[in-house]
Amino acid sequence: MNEILGMIRSFGIARLGAIIGVTLGVAVAMALIVTRVAQEPMTLLYADLDLKDGQDLATRLDQDGVKYEVRETRGTVSIYAPRDKAADLKLKLAGDGFVVRSKSVGYEIFD
Repeated sequence: MNEILGMIRSFGIARLGAIIGVTLGVAVAMALIVTRVAQEPMTLLYADLDLKDGQDLATRLDQDGVKYEVRETRGTVSIYAPRDKAADLKLKLAGDGFVVRSKSVGYEIFD
């Protein structure tokens, strides 16, 4: 034990600080990787929703107990749902009569 303490003391403050810093950096990187891998993969459910449509959709997903993510970009909202449930959710929402009222221009301009 004394040999180990003697070796650590011989490193000096700079080397000891570098060793501790690298160790902490690796630990943080590993923690981030583990949490990222453990997350359920999400896919886009609806995009470019106005705030009202986003709120309506979030309320419906809450009622169904579905985990989702809301991301806002340039004043519009996108809703992400678990990848394995997205197709079923779209069919269920369409069957329940959920209609997006946002004024986003899409392929309908070619009709």
